[in-house]
This record gives sequence, C-alpha cells and structure tokens, in this order.
Amino acid sequence: MQAIQYQLFFHTYQFVLSDDGVVDFAIYNHAADIRVGDVYLARVSRCDAQFCFLDIAQQNQLFIRKKDIASTVNRTAFKQGDLLYVQVNAAAHADKAARATGHINLSSSNLILVTDKSGLFISQKITDQMRRSAIKTSFANLLTDDFGLVVRTSAEHVAESTLLDEAKQLIKTFQTIIVSESAKNFQVLRHRPVDTLFNHYCDQIDTYWAKQRPALKLPFNKGIALYQQFDLLAWLKNNQQRRITMTGGVELVIEELEALTVVDINSTSYQHQSQANSFAYAVNMVALSALPAELNRRKISGTVIVDCLTMERSEQRQFISEAKALLKAASINLKEMTASGFLELSIQHSTPSVKQSFYQVADRGVTIKSEVLIDYWLDYMVYQRQISNQRQFQFAVSRSLYYLLQANQAAIKQLLTAHDIKLWLLLDERQAVGLQPLKSGVATVAEKKAKIIDLIPFV
Repeated sequence: MQAIQYQLFFHTYQFVLSDDGVVDFAIYNHAADIRVGDVYLARVSRCDAQFCFLDIAQQNQLFIRKKDIASTVNRTAFKQGDLLYVQVNAAAHADKAARATGHINLSSSNLILVTDKSGLFISQKITDQMRRSAIKTSFANLLTDDFGLVVRTSAEHVAESTLLDEAKQLIKTFQTIIVSESAKNFQVLRHRPVDTLFNHYCDQIDTYWAKQRPALKLPFNKGIALYQQFDLLAWLKNNQQRRITMTGGVELVIEELEALTVVDINSTSYQHQSQANSFAYAVNMVALSALPAELNRRKISGTVIVDCLTMERSEQRQFISEAKALLKAASINLKEMTASGFLELSIQHSTPSVKQSFYQVADRGVTIKSEVLIDYWLDYMVYQRQISNQRQFQFAVSRSLYYLLQANQAAIKQLLTAHDIKLWLLLDERQAVGLQPLKSGVATVAEKKAKIIDLIPFV
C-alpha cells in the first residue's frame, strides 16, 4: 500500500495505491467555499453553554449546537481539541459562520444513509407489505449499529438488486469518511455531495466520448506529450502575436511595455465621413468585446491603456456604459475615459505572465510547464472545433481519467512518469482541478510520500 500527496496552486491531491489498483483518490481545494452538504472532520475550538465552534481546513470555522453533536459517529462526551464528524446544514451569511450538525446524511436516488439512528426505515407511502418484507430481507445483512438506511418512496418499483447496489455504494462512501482513531489527524473536507448537474453531464458525455474517442486520444496511452500531439507551441505563438485581426477588418494591436500595456484599436475598412461616427462606435465595441480574452490569454495585468477610435459625445457615453458592464464581467476595472478617447483599465491577476509561467529552462531545453498547458489545450480544441465547448471536453476528460484511475495501478504509474502533461478532473461545475504528473529529476514518488490515510473517493 502506498499513499502519495502533493500540492499544486490551491489544491492538495492525495491518492492511495495498492497492487490491485487505486484504493482511493481525493482533491482538496484550499480556497473552496463551504457548502451545504459538506462533511468535515473538525476540531473543537471552544464551547459555551449552547454552542461549539469547530476549526476546519484553511482556517475556517463552523458552529454547531451541542444538542446536534451526538450521533453514531461522535461520542456524546467531548472536550476542546477533540475531532468530530459534522455536516454543513446551513451556509454562512454576513458575519455568521456556517452551521453544522453531527447527523450525517448521504443520499442516492432511492436511499438515504443517516447517522442519527440505526436500523432500516421504509417510506410509509410504500404500502405493499410483500414489497416491504422483500426490502427488509434484502437489507438484513448490510445493517450495523453505525448507521441507518432510509428507503425513499421512489424505491417502490425499483428492483432489489438495484437498491442493494445503491446501499453498498453509500456504505462504502460512509466507511471512507469515517477513519480510525489513530488516523484522526486531518481537519479536512471528507466528502462533498456530487452535484446532480455533474451526473447529468456525465450521462451525456458517455455517449459523446464514445463517438469522439478516435479524435481525442489521451496522450499517456501512447506516451505522446500534448504539446507535440496538437502542436500547441505553434498555436500559442500564433495567438501571442501583437496584431490581432477580427471579422470586418477590426484590428487590435497589443504592445506589452515595461510599466504598462498599450492597446490600439484600428480598422482596415473605409467608411464615408457621414457614417464615421457610428462606424467608430461599432469598431470600438467589436474590439472591446474581444479584448478581455486577448488580455487573459497573455495573462496581462496592471495598467492597460486602450486607444479607441474617436466618437461623438453621445455615443461615447453609451460606449462607456456598455464597456463598464462588459469589462466588469471579465474582472477588469475601467477607471476612466479621457476626452481624447483613451480608456484606462486596471487588471489584477494572481497568476504570472505567460512568459514567466509557460516556459521553464531545464537540462533538456525549454519545455512547457504543465500548470498552464491544459488551458491552451482546451482552447486549441475549441479553436479547431473538434468539440463544441470547453465544458464538454472537461467532463469527457474527467470521466475517462477517473475510470482509468479506478481500473488499474499501471495507468497511475504511467501518468506519474508521463511527459509534462496536466489532465483535469472536474471537482464541480465551476472549478476544474488537475492531476500533476511527477517529473523526472524534479521529484520522486519517495519524496512525495505521505501517511496512508483513508480518503473520500472522487465521486
């Protein structure tokens, strides 16, 4: 048995390997928001007459009513410093921390696993006594004093074999959440319910991925690096040119200077003087619509001066109003627009520029850093119209890679020793996180070893 743990940006990756394959896999987002349904192994910080405050990962806190702590997984007697299993049941708001309970509920389509009581509980709306007896008989060997199972009304016409499979999966998830006393040394997120949207997309992706597999070959199958397979260096170079030409003859010229960035808006089209004003407004809007993506692709930050085409005062007011909304959506602050038509923008980025982050000097020459590779890979695939959108491809990769992780250890070993590649796993509908291979000469598996701990599965 071997456990590996490492950090990349704001995420910690942990997985446990055995000779039979991947035992467990988890991703912890250090900057993640606390959500209703999250299960934490939390440490008691302090208590008063009615409430206790609990420390969890990333210096966050929850509060819990004392009467809600007791459950099948928590002792009734506890003191400051003890670890408790809790589930968030109310989100934080204003200055109030998120509220938790010691009663953990894990749901599936037809069942709920609970920890506030033990035994089997069947919905009263299932009135067929033979059906109720059959369910009780099927579940007899699964029940323990550690949890209870609630059979929902939706299970009335579901086959017993399907219900048993659901129950076994819930119990497996429950067992991975609850660690032994000796291993209770992590104040981490133990479980996050999978969003129903994720399941919906995955069902769609199963069919889509089967059709697209020949076109979208995962590189570690043949040991081909992504940047070689899709010629990403050439594509990136083309997309880093200082002059960008768009439809209708609109041009952006981006000059990255030492202290600031200057963007010039031009047009190669000719318009009669009588249409010059409305034409300038249209060109400025087309250019401004494309500007956030171009600045983001170059990871440009700081002060950006945009030289717009001169407009009438009335059109300039309308342009400023629309520009503020457009740029705000891209997290770009529009400071002011001068009478001469210069826009002053302010951009803050936590990531370094492409020149700093995309390349690194190594013994074998200049190679692509895997931290940013996948962004350009997905952009490239969208650019080539091999997929309809980035979201669709993220789900396809995450689904396929997860199956590989579950299937065998050989896939993991090959991934760990692959080229500088970063493949993404989708944590939720908003945030994609990645699995970073260990690079030869940079880190070894031995250097990345961590204590063997029970981890919550990815799904």
